Amino acid sequence: MSELLASGAFFRIALMGLAALALLFEVFLSLELGLQRERPGLRAARFAEFFIGFYLLGAFALLLTVHCRGYAGTEAVAPLAPWRWLAAVPLIFLGAVSRRPADLSGAFFAAASLPCFDRARFFAPLFVLGLLFFALRAAWRDARERRERRRSVTRASIKEALDRLPDGILFSDPAGRPVLANRQMLLLAETLTARPLRDGEAFWQALNGGALREGVERIALADALLFRAGGQSWEFSRRLLDVKGRAFSAIFAACVTETDRLTRELQKLHEELAARAEALREAGAALAAVKREQELARLQGRIHDMAGHRIYLMQQYLQRGGENLRDLGRFLPLISGLIDDLRADVTAPAARLLADLQRSFGFVGVELTVEGRLPRDERQAAALIKILREASTNAVKHAGAARVAARLERNARGLVMRVVNDGTAYDAAAPLRENQGLAGMRRLAAEAGGTLEIATSPRFTVTVKLPPEENEA
Repeated sequence: MSELLASGAFFRIALMGLAALALLFEVFLSLELGLQRERPGLRAARFAEFFIGFYLLGAFALLLTVHCRGYAGTEAVAPLAPWRWLAAVPLIFLGAVSRRPADLSGAFFAAASLPCFDRARFFAPLFVLGLLFFALRAAWRDARERRERRRSVTRASIKEALDRLPDGILFSDPAGRPVLANRQMLLLAETLTARPLRDGEAFWQALNGGALREGVERIALADALLFRAGGQSWEFSRRLLDVKGRAFSAIFAACVTETDRLTRELQKLHEELAARAEALREAGAALAAVKREQELARLQGRIHDMAGHRIYLMQQYLQRGGENLRDLGRFLPLISGLIDDLRADVTAPAARLLADLQRSFGFVGVELTVEGRLPRDERQAAALIKILREASTNAVKHAGAARVAARLERNARGLVMRVVNDGTAYDAAAPLRENQGLAGMRRLAAEAGGTLEIATSPRFTVTVKLPPEENEA
């Protein structure tokens, strides 16, 4: 103690500042422990910190007395002896009971500062080290307790964590009283119902079918409710929880703005696709109808070209001498070959079709001559033969021709076939009516990539122009 009494004023003031700092840290630590919930050992820790603070308060009073009275001697601090004993003895007892290094160190410094050691040479150094020890100990424990409190799960920490959630949560007891509601759910209650959240059951009833704020859109889903308000979409669901035999209610609100937007866009796309699919079905049905009509027209044209041609030739054969049936061998092929001609018109080579055509006209005494070479392209050759057959049949039928001549010529623009006959001249004053036969010849020429022209004077002439063959182009 004599060293402290003999020290300078600056040193004594520094020691008082150290004692005040240690006492301040101890106050912070005691407040931190007071804010924490009950846990094992917390009450004993609070009790120990109280005595440490009591000890530091006595140490500060001792230093203040020393500073004020200076060299008055140890008698100046004698009135503080009971306080010093009362503050140090509990610390010594607690250190001996706990046997933890920090508590044992505190007990050692408290014992070294007892009034009975005032005249010892180690009193002043150990007293100063004790103040420094208690200051550092209080600061370290205060920081540790604050860190532990932030990490620990408490009612306040749970409420703080729930308030940070972007979704809404509400727990209410069987009577409907809210037990726990986060900030987002409180805001949603105000936004949707224009009323504060005071009853969980009433809030759920209002969501299901009650009055809502103007502009709020409500959509009932399979097991939830969807609300759209203020450019946001919220999905509400409810669960009943059994807590010790009591039915608590839990209401959850999830922000589904982006999901709802994508769902509506997908629904709109689905409707557009459905409309387009319906339009495609209608177009397909119309196309199928057109295709059927085209197929019927093609079949009708084939029957007209082949069957009409054969039937007319049989009529001519009978009219020109076949009534006695003496030449039955020439008549029967006209009848039996009708179906074969319909099939051959699709599959037979062009040369065979031309030979059959010339032979069939020969049965009725009509000479059909072809000058020039048919194209190598079977499609073009077949089209020319079909046009020649129709033109020859029309010449015999309408002009009474006995001779039909076809001439095939090639030039830079392609192939040209001209068909003329020696029948009766066409009446130029009469309008030319394009019946099924003429229309069929134009269709055949177009399908082969060419054109068909008809001249009525000086003789009736059918001219077909086709593009060059691929190997000649």
